[in-house]
Amino acid sequence: MSGRNKIKWMNLVLRLPVVMLLCIALLAETAIFCIGAFAVEAETDAGADVSLISAGDHIYMGKRGTPGYTGLPYWRVLDRDPDDGSLYLMSEYLWTGNSTDDFIQFNEIDEEGVPMEGYEDLGYKSKGSAWQGSMAQSWCRGFEEAVLSDVNGLTIKEITKTDGEFTSPDDKDVTFARVRNILENDRVFFLSAEEAVHYMPSKEERFSYLHDGSSIGERCDYWLRSPRLYTFSECVGKVLAYGNEKGAVARQVVSSLGAVRPVFWAKLSSDTRITKCVHDGQTVWTVDPQEEAEGYRDISYVWSADNSSCTASAVCQKCGKTIRETVQASSAVTIPATILEDGIRTYTATFHGEMFMTQEKKVSIPKTYDHLAGVQDNRLPKAAVKRAAGKRKKTITVTWKKLSKSKKKKVSGIEVQYAQDSKFRNNAVIKKAGKSKTSMTLKKLKSKKKYWVRIRTYKIKGGIKYVSRWSRARAVRVK
Repeated sequence: MSGRNKIKWMNLVLRLPVVMLLCIALLAETAIFCIGAFAVEAETDAGADVSLISAGDHIYMGKRGTPGYTGLPYWRVLDRDPDDGSLYLMSEYLWTGNSTDDFIQFNEIDEEGVPMEGYEDLGYKSKGSAWQGSMAQSWCRGFEEAVLSDVNGLTIKEITKTDGEFTSPDDKDVTFARVRNILENDRVFFLSAEEAVHYMPSKEERFSYLHDGSSIGERCDYWLRSPRLYTFSECVGKVLAYGNEKGAVARQVVSSLGAVRPVFWAKLSSDTRITKCVHDGQTVWTVDPQEEAEGYRDISYVWSADNSSCTASAVCQKCGKTIRETVQASSAVTIPATILEDGIRTYTATFHGEMFMTQEKKVSIPKTYDHLAGVQDNRLPKAAVKRAAGKRKKTITVTWKKLSKSKKKKVSGIEVQYAQDSKFRNNAVIKKAGKSKTSMTLKKLKSKKKYWVRIRTYKIKGGIKYVSRWSRARAVRVK
């Protein structure tokens, strides 16, 4: 690539709790990724100096879709070594193993029952959180070979770190401890708890993103290297320590799927080809792969606002001409929404030629549960308004028949709803009454106005509110 050319890239929309757009710039065997919803002007220079990359920048670098490693090769620059210019990179995305795996274990329980070195007095028998020989270490070494091996001009520094005792500033009772070199001969690993606090002092900085780019992850959804001092046998040998749901660095069990966030020291050669992209003050670099793309470059994908279509574009290597193709997208619910969990609708855009790859975009489907509306259960006992009258100024007194003992056992209480329209669409208010109550006085209403009131029973079970059908509405004019 020669000269300075204007190209459009898709930039990452960080910390956006809704849909994220995936566009793939495929160059030969190695894929380069830009995630986001904003097309920005990028300046490309094959001779750009890698020394311009600094802490706080982001880098697209490495393969995606290799067997056993599901994730996006997008890195945050945490630090730069002033001596040799190497960069300390951390994945901005969570990575998993095979998509069929439920989770990646840190280590297996030792069936022979050998206590972990240094913690024999704790009384449990497991390989525990020892790094050397662990499944986590094996995963990192495979990750290096599968994802990073073909990056042009990249060498990964071998590292040896000693993890001493460290007390989390987020929780003074949480102490991480290790007194020997656990990363000897390794190049890819995870942050320690101390490094997490140092490089990500703000809890908001500890956010990561899910491996498919469909939605934002949590502050807790990644492992740290510092070992957990186990006290519960059911936790032994399963996880590393990590941040909790509030973003604090704490000792907890990783419950999310495939929560791994690799880190490594990367040294790029002076002749590594890089592309610079700037949007909203954030600098994003793309490291070109070893092989030249044949025919076209700068492949990008842009979805329509309603996700009904996707437009792909590419630039001819020889003539500089831009080609485009727009196709209609099909959609399907891949994960239905439940009462408590969001679902996913997947939009698929299939291009006709060999130039552009099929694109998928995942959109969150909100969970169906609304605590105010509740979930209707027609098996619950019904209740009906017996009388509704405005005896006193700006009030309405609503009465209903007392529930029998058998009906009381089936409900948690009674809800009274009132509004100034018969459809209860505008400014409707719900008040709760005990299941033994037979009346309620509604206060601070508007004088000389007509109100409609109705009631229903409800039951709380497993954190979900189940409700009966509403009774027939009664109209009352307030004094």
